[in-house]
Amino acid sequence: MGKICTGGLLENWRNAWQIQEWPPPVSCFQVLVLEVVPCGALLMICPLYIIWLLKQSPETHSLSWKCLAKIVLSLCLAVLGIVHSAVLHHSGDSAYMAVRAVWAVVAVVTMFLVGLEHSRDRIRSPPLFVFWLVATGNAVLLLIMAISREDYIHDLDEFWINLLWCIITGLLLLVNCISDIHGPFSNNTSPESLASPLSWLTFTWLNRLILSGFKKPLTSTDLYPMLSKDTSVAVRKRFMARWDIRVTDSPTHSNRDESKDKNRPSFSQCLLRTFFWDMCMGHCGTVLLASCNLVTPFILGWLINYSSDLEEPTWHGYIYLVALVSVRLLGALVDQATQYLCNRLAIRVRTAAIAAIFNKALQMRQNTQKGSSVGEIVNLMSVDTKNLELFLVYSCMGWTGLFHLIFGAYLCYTVSGISMVTGFGFIIVMLAVNLLTNQRVGTYQEQLMNIGDRRLKVVSEVLDGIKVIKLHAWEPLFSEKIASLRRKELKVLLHIAFFGILETFAFTASKFWMTFCILATFVALRSSHHLDAKRAFLIINYINIINMAVLSLPLVVKLGFKMRISLARIDGFLQTEDVEKADLNRDTKDPYALRITKSDFKWETNGPTILRDIDIQVIPGQLVAVVGAVGSGKSSLLAAALGEMVRVGGCSNLNPSVAHVPQEAWIQNLTIRDNILFGRELDRSWYKSVVKACSLKPDLEMLPSGDSTEIGEKGINLSGGQKQRVSLARAVYSQADTYLLDDPLSAVDSHVGKSIFEGVIGPQGLLQGKTRILVTHGLQWLPYVDHIYVMEDGKIKEAGTYSALTASIDGAFAKFVAKFVHSSGSQYPNRSKKSSNSAAKKISADGSLEESDVSFSQEWSNSGSSQLTASEKLGESKVKWSVYADLFRAYGWKFFALTVTLILCFHCSFNAFYVFLSSFTDDRHLANFTELPADSHGRQIRNRDHFWLLAYCGIAQTVFTLFYASILQWRHVTTSRVLHDQLLRGVMRAPISFFETTPIGRILNRFSQDLDSLDSFVFFFLEICVEHALFVLGILTVISYALPLMTVVTVPTVAFVYFLQMFYSRSVCRLNRLASVNRSPVFAHFSETVSGLSVIRAHRQQTRFIYDNQVKVDRFQSPALLAYAANKWMQLWLDLLGCFLLLIVTVSVISSREDAKPGLVGLSLSLVVAITTELKAMSQKSSELESNIVAVERIREYSKISSEAPWDLPEDDDRQGNVLSLCGKVKTRCPDTDSGNSSKTSRGKRTMCPSPYGIFSSRVMSESKSRLTDTISIQSDHDHFPAVDSISKKYFLVNGFSHRRRSNFDDVEKQRPTTYGSVSVGHAIHANGFKACDGISINNSDIEEAGPFHEWITKETYINTDWPQKGKIQFVDYSCRYRKDTEQVLKRINFVINGGEKIGVVGRTGAGKSSLVLSLFRIVEADEGRIFIDDVDIATLGLHSLRRALTILPQDPVLFAGSLRDNLDPAYQKTDIELWKALEQAHLNHFVQTLPGQLDTMVGDNGSNFSMGQRQLVCLARTLLCKSRVLVLDEATAAVDLETDSLVQATIHSAFTSCTVIAIAHRLSTILDYDRVLVLDQGKVLEFDSPGTLLAKPDSVFYSLAKESGLTGRGNDGRMIAVTEETDSSTTSSIIGK
Repeated sequence: MGKICTGGLLENWRNAWQIQEWPPPVSCFQVLVLEVVPCGALLMICPLYIIWLLKQSPETHSLSWKCLAKIVLSLCLAVLGIVHSAVLHHSGDSAYMAVRAVWAVVAVVTMFLVGLEHSRDRIRSPPLFVFWLVATGNAVLLLIMAISREDYIHDLDEFWINLLWCIITGLLLLVNCISDIHGPFSNNTSPESLASPLSWLTFTWLNRLILSGFKKPLTSTDLYPMLSKDTSVAVRKRFMARWDIRVTDSPTHSNRDESKDKNRPSFSQCLLRTFFWDMCMGHCGTVLLASCNLVTPFILGWLINYSSDLEEPTWHGYIYLVALVSVRLLGALVDQATQYLCNRLAIRVRTAAIAAIFNKALQMRQNTQKGSSVGEIVNLMSVDTKNLELFLVYSCMGWTGLFHLIFGAYLCYTVSGISMVTGFGFIIVMLAVNLLTNQRVGTYQEQLMNIGDRRLKVVSEVLDGIKVIKLHAWEPLFSEKIASLRRKELKVLLHIAFFGILETFAFTASKFWMTFCILATFVALRSSHHLDAKRAFLIINYINIINMAVLSLPLVVKLGFKMRISLARIDGFLQTEDVEKADLNRDTKDPYALRITKSDFKWETNGPTILRDIDIQVIPGQLVAVVGAVGSGKSSLLAAALGEMVRVGGCSNLNPSVAHVPQEAWIQNLTIRDNILFGRELDRSWYKSVVKACSLKPDLEMLPSGDSTEIGEKGINLSGGQKQRVSLARAVYSQADTYLLDDPLSAVDSHVGKSIFEGVIGPQGLLQGKTRILVTHGLQWLPYVDHIYVMEDGKIKEAGTYSALTASIDGAFAKFVAKFVHSSGSQYPNRSKKSSNSAAKKISADGSLEESDVSFSQEWSNSGSSQLTASEKLGESKVKWSVYADLFRAYGWKFFALTVTLILCFHCSFNAFYVFLSSFTDDRHLANFTELPADSHGRQIRNRDHFWLLAYCGIAQTVFTLFYASILQWRHVTTSRVLHDQLLRGVMRAPISFFETTPIGRILNRFSQDLDSLDSFVFFFLEICVEHALFVLGILTVISYALPLMTVVTVPTVAFVYFLQMFYSRSVCRLNRLASVNRSPVFAHFSETVSGLSVIRAHRQQTRFIYDNQVKVDRFQSPALLAYAANKWMQLWLDLLGCFLLLIVTVSVISSREDAKPGLVGLSLSLVVAITTELKAMSQKSSELESNIVAVERIREYSKISSEAPWDLPEDDDRQGNVLSLCGKVKTRCPDTDSGNSSKTSRGKRTMCPSPYGIFSSRVMSESKSRLTDTISIQSDHDHFPAVDSISKKYFLVNGFSHRRRSNFDDVEKQRPTTYGSVSVGHAIHANGFKACDGISINNSDIEEAGPFHEWITKETYINTDWPQKGKIQFVDYSCRYRKDTEQVLKRINFVINGGEKIGVVGRTGAGKSSLVLSLFRIVEADEGRIFIDDVDIATLGLHSLRRALTILPQDPVLFAGSLRDNLDPAYQKTDIELWKALEQAHLNHFVQTLPGQLDTMVGDNGSNFSMGQRQLVCLARTLLCKSRVLVLDEATAAVDLETDSLVQATIHSAFTSCTVIAIAHRLSTILDYDRVLVLDQGKVLEFDSPGTLLAKPDSVFYSLAKESGLTGRGNDGRMIAVTEETDSSTTSSIIGK
């Protein structure tokens, strides 16, 4: 080969490059670049790679043929290199000999690497793949040049060596393109983990999945499993290892000194430390990608020069072609790999964030739950973690944007000189404006998230209490609460949309003005005043690169602001107070099962003391009772024992094996069997014993699938007694050593309670020998307990045995028992020996215990469907066009047509600019300096004309951009409002069966993640997708104009892109749907977990729930990650298409350069390079659009739910009278009433103040201002007011003058209640003589335009109280069923209740008692028959007309977040005097007076800061405020003590004397003085007569129930005496209560 490195390196290269014919001679460049550089790079990387491999754990595998082939081929290459070195040494070519010697060493090193990789179970080797790829390319190039030189003739030995070299390196590349799979692998292995480097880079490992998705809709079983490193288990382990270390070292968690919070652990720091190397791996390719983008304009410039310089060698064009295509292809591979790694990082970070939030939820205190509702925390898991994911997905664009901005500006300067400053100045201004606007948008985003949290909190509590809301016909009130908060959101969103207009301008028209400024300045400053094609299109290419930064950096900054806000919100939640280990010891060596010594307890560290001087020692095996009045601290004592409260002083210890039965039963959305097993193995014999002892056998026989029947969320398809018995069975089945039972017998019938006490809790029950701590209001159980603690005002007042406490005549307990033992009857369980075997007996249909041993499977595994919760609908693989039609219908078709027209006009002007610029650069007059000298006036005029044409195009672009962006952003907000209102309307009008079969998390998902997608992403991606699609069409059109031959390629290109998108979109749409559907169970499971924290922690089941969460998160994240991968697969194909088009255009330029115009060549090459970016952006944004448009589909799905019957019917208006306001002296007539009757007032008609929601008008406001001046200042009884919104301050509703002093609203602001995370929604205050509403969104638009639910509230405020007048109720052949697929629960029942009668309804579980009540309120519609109230068929009424005429006190006491005033009077229709009177009648006035805010005291979520009994009394007070002629009581006093029960019963008798009362009773003693008793069984009426008559019949069912309850122990006469005593006792209690 001769001496090839004589002379300088550059001299050799220049000489070779100037040769006209191919191939040029071999030069030092070839030796050093093509041979030495790859070897040097590998040897430099080798040490680091070897160190990394040695850190991996070694594994033993048999040697595969691929590994053996790599070793053998490397050995052959080493031998060949040594032989070639010897030949070169003999010929005297020492330089090339050294190169071949280096190759021999490298071949040996690769052999070592192959062996080391095999021992570390490395399936693919990226370094060796890249090395052999470069080596093979070099070998092929050298072989081609050797063939061109005809070396096979002149130098045969050298030729054969080069040929063998090429073959061996090619085989090594081929072997490295195949995965080295070691041994067998299972179907649970992801194809990605088995993919070779080439397969991984090109995403061909996804081919099978995408093809499968094209053929049929994908299901969860079709998805690839996640890599082990991506699973929740692995990610959580990595993150929690860092987090736990920092939490342990943090003073916040080592002690309770909040002054040291500065050193608390940071969530963002832990994320950074955990995933730092993942971030480095994900972003390492950005430098190479940016380099490829920056090199491209250089090559384009060479091609433009090549097309105009006909003397340049032809083979240079092909070198440029290969270089350009290679750079673009390399950039494509690096780009997709980098983005995919960033996507994977984003998934991991989101998984870690969800794990941290879930883990925190399992550790947080109950006071933290009060501050952070389930809806708010769900928002953290959905929206905030999504913000983290989105930032990391686009984070790589930040680095590339910086590179593009810096180096693009420099390269542009090298071409345009100082004129670049004008354009770059414009860029700086745009970036500065974007930065400032993004900061402002960040502030608005924070406001938006906070309002969203508040809205979700209200939605969450509405869904939790939907049954109560429907029973009271409160849907419009709560709908308006939600809608008002939504209007606040949209107001903030409108501000963000305004800044979106600037973003649209930056994305579209700003690029023109940058280009125009630079070109105009360049032509003006250049001495020749001439713009040539090369320079013009080089500037355009560099501006395109800079514009990529201008577009990407603001987006990254915007997402960064959102991420920062989300990080702060998550970090704030993670820093809230945890359950401390110091508050509870679990020492097994302690002789006591429970020991608390001289301790005080608080709910929060800085909160008030709840329990004082607690001193308890419970001996193992004892049955201990805790008694006391409502609110005395009984439940708090159990919480303190479980470590849920903060202990101050003293010490405590609890047996580690604990089971807890909360007062409010916690039920999971699982089968009955799974609820009882609670994650434990099935022991059939013990399971049967537990089910029998807990009286569940009759219930299982009635259920369609026995114990395999699915229970709805929160046990919605079970009665209160059934839920409590399932909860008790769960605890009993656990076989713990200590049982904490919080009044489990209050919710069950008295005879069932007796059976459970005997069979489970009592001395001879299943739990005999176990430690049982029983909180109870049932005095009948106390003689059978070993020890009693009497609670009073948070202290243990007395303690001792039953006999010792009753022996003390002056003791509080003795007086308490003496006073109420008569009223409770002889309801003591039988202490005979016969009860000792109760646990082994079977409960028969009549409630007695019989011996039985029926087989397990036959007993409780009935036929029928066990599934209650329907699977979420997945929809089609492709989003239907009807979804887009629904979106545009909400947008407005006229506005849609106008927007499209403006966008098309913009693109016409955009493409016209490029055409005019091409003609400008090809202007032969300007190129002729002889015709038009440099400084001639003619040249200036001609330049000016061209620039005016360009300016007109730019002005048109700007105008069209601003117009369509303004319309788009405005209608975007309008569309969000319309779709949300439709969603809210659909959900609130849904029947109760919908909520029974739909998890709350699934509904919340619509109001959180889906709505956020609509607000933030749908229109954003729709706009960008349309923009890029039109850019692509415009580019293809302009290229076809510049190169007519490209017309042949344009049509196939469009067709190929369309079919490729169709092929890809089916799979990716399905993957996005699967991700959306699998997201709901994550939130539902989380909501369920938070509700049962005390039970989970008591049973120590946190690990199992964490595992369940991880499984659900993996099911959600797996399709999301595959969707990201599929998107990269599609983008890579589009990159390949772009490279193909670039190849075609470049070949056309090379082949026809003699006839081509430089301007058109530059235009074509510039646009064909840009088309790849546009195609990828179009595809990516279209997939993002497909992913987010699913949210619209899901919102519309719940907007079209089959609704319940109409709330109001037109004929109902005929019954409505005129209602006068009694809020003050001024009486106003309701606007919907007839003017002729305005002055008439019917006696007995209940009058109400108009509702404050959405009924403001300018006329009313003017009247209010005039009356405000005449208001007399009167001292208010209460100084505490709820917070007043700054906007709400301005508006008052004229209800007349109130007896409150004039108050300064600034003072009111200062008295705003400070509660963590709580939302003051719907607070009403009387100020300046008017009723004002706070917390409800009243903004400027609310004044001129009523809210979406204004019509409902305005209409329903004016209630006709003329009907019913008597309260007569008649059931005629009435039957009903809950759903079409279930059996009838009431079967052709007939009975009549006369007006004013008091009716008690009794029956065993499943008899149909609750169904009777639900039928009366039409929660359940009639299957056949009718119900009449005062001779009016209720089926002919609107639902709200019916429900407003009835009053119910439900069994489950539901309170809502807000003030106590809000809960008592949600519609703001009562004065304070009426509220206090109701509280006095409910015996709560003294308790409320002790509260700091009294009526304005904030109520926690679900009333968590009130005891169960107090909540029930608040609901009673609410019932007293809205009493009607018909009152329904559903075991309203089950959760209160006997003293309070007696007082409440007396209140009901006195307050509802003339009303018809229907009471469902578990305590039969509460209905013995009623007029009649209705006995139900299996949906049929068995008996209906007075209690005395039924008790006189020993064969009556009611007699048997009374006997089981201990009310009939003295024969018939004795029974009658018992009834009389009960009546007298109630009367006495009533007198005492007064």
